[in-house]
Amino acid sequence: MNSDNVGVMYYYTSTELPFGDPNYKYIDQMFILLNDENLAATQSKVGVSVSVTNQTSGDSARIILEQLPNGYFKNPNGIGLIITDIVDRTNQVLEIMDRDTLEVSYTDPADETDVQYDKVVIIQNTQAQIQIENSHGTPIDSVAFGDSIYVRITNELDMSLNPELPESLEVAIYDNNTNDIEYLYLYEQPDLDGKYHTGIFVSRTGLPVTHNSIGVPRDARLQTQPQNQIGIRYEDQWDPQPVVIIPVQAIGDTTATPFSGLYSFEMAPNPYYADINDGLRMRMISTIGDLTLNQIEIYNLAGILVRTIPGNHVFTNSVPQDVYAVADAWWDLRNENQIPIASGTYWVKFSATLEDAANGTSQTISALEKLVIIR
Repeated sequence: MNSDNVGVMYYYTSTELPFGDPNYKYIDQMFILLNDENLAATQSKVGVSVSVTNQTSGDSARIILEQLPNGYFKNPNGIGLIITDIVDRTNQVLEIMDRDTLEVSYTDPADETDVQYDKVVIIQNTQAQIQIENSHGTPIDSVAFGDSIYVRITNELDMSLNPELPESLEVAIYDNNTNDIEYLYLYEQPDLDGKYHTGIFVSRTGLPVTHNSIGVPRDARLQTQPQNQIGIRYEDQWDPQPVVIIPVQAIGDTTATPFSGLYSFEMAPNPYYADINDGLRMRMISTIGDLTLNQIEIYNLAGILVRTIPGNHVFTNSVPQDVYAVADAWWDLRNENQIPIASGTYWVKFSATLEDAANGTSQTISALEKLVIIR
């Protein structure tokens, strides 16, 4: 049994015994519960002993179980467990190793031929590391509307219980401002030999992020707003709530990475995988004035114009100085005849009007950026 009086097949322990540490309650201590009706009737309040043996190190302990009011027998104090290869048979702690087996044996004092056994596996506690990713497995530290959130958990070796079968985990993704909460399932990844003991768990599908001030829990999409924060929570065995927070980035969002140039036009993801990515995004910013996007022209490598997109189809208003404007799915990857374009490298020309309110001047600017499309 564990400290919560629940029968277990596994004990989770660590390489330290942090007595006095508030997290100590998350490290199991070993309790033994014995039910022998004949013994209960004859022994009354007299204790009975059982033997606990570590099959690998050979460390052992004889433990006295005291009778409970219901007639069962149990050790009142938990047995200390520690992961180490150094054995001290004089202390009150069982030295064990990860994936070790403890065997408990009990011999009925009224019948020495009546010997009962039970076994429990020892699992070394590991602290999970949470990583938020995009669909390519690249870590992200912010998210925009239209994106999908993927989650990777590493170092969760204490959940790799059977090397022949994959385990799964559940994480909660939430926005406290919109009162939305969604869940993703993560599945254990095998090693090169197909064995499941990597401690790496990855979500197979992403959670779409949508713009809404009111959340709808468990609808398989996260409703959030600009400048809100999204939290990722996983109930780990060692640390009950390691929470990861990332900001929401959208049109008018000022929490984006500071930009040190005069103006910038960017596209992402780049390369863009048409069959995998959720939508092609772009953003623009100026540090010297307000920006108004006039048009976007897309050319192939031969210099032939593929598509022209009016600026007001992307941004309906001008963008204030020092503010990132972000647009989702601004191009459908079709040419002027609405025919899907082929994989390849394209040049994207951004044309805009830059207004410097401080000097009362206005000028037309342009920028040429390379974009790779992969279908």
